Amino acid sequence: MSYPLLLLILSLIVIVPTVFVINGRSKQKLLGNSQPSPKYLGNSSTAKNQQAARASAEQLQIANNIDKYRNHPALPISFRQLLGRIHSQYLALISVKVAPDQRFTVDKLAGSRLGEILEDYLALDSDYAENTIIDSQNNLTSQDITYGQLASMLEFMQRVQSDGQQQVASNILANRSYLQSVYGEFHPEAQNNDSLHNVKAPDIELSELQQLPTSELLTERGHSYLADCDLIAPSELSLADNADYFGTELLMQLGQLTFSAENTIVYSEALLASEINLSAFDQILTKALPGLLRSTLQGNTNDKNDPETVISSHQQALLQQKIARVQQLIDDCLNRLEKAASQQYQSGTISSDTLQSVNSTVKSKLSQAQYLLDSGFFKL
Repeated sequence: MSYPLLLLILSLIVIVPTVFVINGRSKQKLLGNSQPSPKYLGNSSTAKNQQAARASAEQLQIANNIDKYRNHPALPISFRQLLGRIHSQYLALISVKVAPDQRFTVDKLAGSRLGEILEDYLALDSDYAENTIIDSQNNLTSQDITYGQLASMLEFMQRVQSDGQQQVASNILANRSYLQSVYGEFHPEAQNNDSLHNVKAPDIELSELQQLPTSELLTERGHSYLADCDLIAPSELSLADNADYFGTELLMQLGQLTFSAENTIVYSEALLASEINLSAFDQILTKALPGLLRSTLQGNTNDKNDPETVISSHQQALLQQKIARVQQLIDDCLNRLEKAASQQYQSGTISSDTLQSVNSTVKSKLSQAQYLLDSGFFKL
């Protein structure tokens, strides 16, 4: 056998098996890359769902904690009224998509800082807190300063929702003195706290507490609702520009309806997750009811875009009746949801029977709401 032939045979013996081994390993690697690693299968969505569930439970507990202080008999009426506004504002913010740092700040304020401030206040003798000046420069008592801290929290929450939320969080986190006035200690002399400078806790009678939220706040929310309707349908007759035609009573009714609807959405998402579709309520609030209000205005003038006549008392009564019907359906849902939320807050869990009952109630009221839509209830 010649030397070249022997060299060729030896080369084949070494090279061919090596090629097969390398080829096999390449196929294994390719198959491994074509499928997710078993330890990641399902983890992404599951982790997100679990995180969302935890966040909802924590936010629900924070809302209930605010509500507990709102009903605390040892707190001044002015505090309890302001806490009612903070409670409503916090519930409204839960459904708003905000940056993680904003969400952390809001939850920290409402869930931790608020309780610390109020517990410090409750540790004082009521007469001392109300009458003893502890800030002689600004003539402020402990009650005044504590009220200012609560007002600061509410102002921060409102700005998060209304002032281009991302910019608000950046400004507050970048501005140490303002952050301290909102998130830490209250400093009446702080330059960035002008709106709360020399804040005095108002004297409010117990009878006024029963009107939470206040008539002024409800009227303001009614105006906001009409403005939101205009944003949804910018080419239609402006409801906000013609709000005075509806009267204060109807505006307050619309304000109360939006409060109840927001709270119902928050509690439903927290307790029932995606099991319930609230689209019937959404259609009523965003389409059917605005359409009814516009039809009423347009029915009083020949000019579609310029109503000149105040709607009649009969028309106002008819509108109030229809709004009250929707309010009743939403309130029925909200009452059951709040009871279930209270059970979860007190015991840490909700029984399956309670959840099933809540689920059944909400579905029943949604069916009735859908019937109102289908039957032409919101047409003149």
